[in-house]
Parts: sequence; C-alpha cells; structure tokens
Amino acid sequence: AGFEGLAVLFKRVKNITKDFTPGPATPKGFEALRAALREPAEQALLAELEQRWPRIDQALKDEKFLDAMTQLAHLHAPVNRFFVDVLVMAEEPALRDARLALLTTLRDTILMTGGDISELAPEDSKQA
Repeated sequence: AGFEGLAVLFKRVKNITKDFTPGPATPKGFEALRAALREPAEQALLAELEQRWPRIDQALKDEKFLDAMTQLAHLHAPVNRFFVDVLVMAEEPALRDARLALLTTLRDTILMTGGDISELAPEDSKQA
C-alpha cells in the first residue's frame, strides 16, 4: 500500500522531468541544490533524500533493490508536500532547474532499483 502512493507521486515526477537531464546525484550536487532551493517543502524533500542517500546508495551498490526502495518509500510524504506547496515550473530558470534536478535525482534513483514503480499506480492516476 505504501508503494502505491509513492507510485502515483513517481508518475508525476516522471511526467514533469521527462525532458530534463541534470548531472548525476552526488553529495556535491546536493550542496548546490541546498543553496538554490528556497521553499520549506523543497528543502524538506532534499533533506530527507540527503539523510537517506547513504543507505540508498549502499543498497544499490549491493544490488539490494528492495532495501533501496524501502528507503525511497519514506519519501512519500515529503514528495507529496513538495507537489502541494511548490510550483516546479517557476519563472526563474535557475530555480526551475534546481527543482527539476531534485525531482530528476529522485526519478533516476527509483529507476536504478530495477523497476518503474509508476506502473503500480492505479489506472485513474495514470491518465493524469
């Protein structure tokens, strides 16, 4: 059940980032995002991703994809809050790019687990 909610949000993440390609996620990249992001909801999502990143990264290296996905499932609430509180496509290009980079990092990390969890989203949410 927890993954279904994340799958719905991941579908939104995929849709909004489909044409955006930032550099790979790294702690240095997180620093740049932290400096660029302004809204509490986007800062909270970044902080949660940063906190979980060492466990996610190690799980991916060890090919323990379920462990990585379990860590990612904890991002459901911050991702949801992000979409409620933040206008991703801000007029200011640098801010828009930082927001898209944050979401793309999440998208690419989920895809590294070996599956596209957006396929778990109920049919009615796939049409959004």
